[in-house]
Amino acid sequence: MWRVIHKNYYDDLFAYIEVGKFDDCTDDEAVAKCDFTTIILRKDHICVIRDGDEKIITDVEREMYSFEIIDKEDRPDPIDPRLLSEKEILDLLDNSAYMLEESDFRKVSWTITEAYNNLKSINPEKNEFILDSSAYRVEQTI
Repeated sequence: MWRVIHKNYYDDLFAYIEVGKFDDCTDDEAVAKCDFTTIILRKDHICVIRDGDEKIITDVEREMYSFEIIDKEDRPDPIDPRLLSEKEILDLLDNSAYMLEESDFRKVSWTITEAYNNLKSINPEKNEFILDSSAYRVEQTI
């Protein structure tokens, strides 16, 4: 059986969300089945939308989610790339001050509600947060 986990983010919050389990395919096929997945963080649950089906993950389903936050000291101010020249963008891509390493992340044991409340305190006008996907991993389970 293959377990597909997406790494999703919103601002400085990263969420690892199980988006599917498959026992009738290869690992590559499992990833392909999860290609077009939308993850929405709501006040008391995470909504996983895949192929028109909606799955709800609640606080108590701790094995299906975890959170990390960026904990990097001395981060530079964000830059709007639309205001930069092509050369400035290329220079920015090589600027180590804007690069994150594994040590720049800190695991937090937040529930879904705590993660929501943290994002809500920074974005009070929002009632839900669509998390962007940045990576995935596939685990073989027994």
